[in-house]
Amino acid sequence: MVVLAVLLAVVAVGVYGPSRLGNAALVLAVVLSVVVWVVGEDFGTVFTNAATDLNSGPLLVLVAAAYWRPSPRVGPAPAIEPAVNLGGT
Repeated sequence: MVVLAVLLAVVAVGVYGPSRLGNAALVLAVVLSVVVWVVGEDFGTVFTNAATDLNSGPLLVLVAAAYWRPSPRVGPAPAIEPAVNLGGT
């Protein structure tokens, strides 16, 4: 339980970091939510006749996808056009 609490704290703090660190925290959040959904919630007991919903696993993955930030793209420097001499000198 302590390990899970530490990992969730890492997710909570990590989303405030730069985009790479924030996205890594989101991947960790998705992995943790899927593990809890599979192990703890047993897929929302979908494979039994008593299931009423899928529980929180898929919803948490969708929320994490909404927080995904694209990484900044670094492109080539803009070209500087040469000056045009219109005066003929």
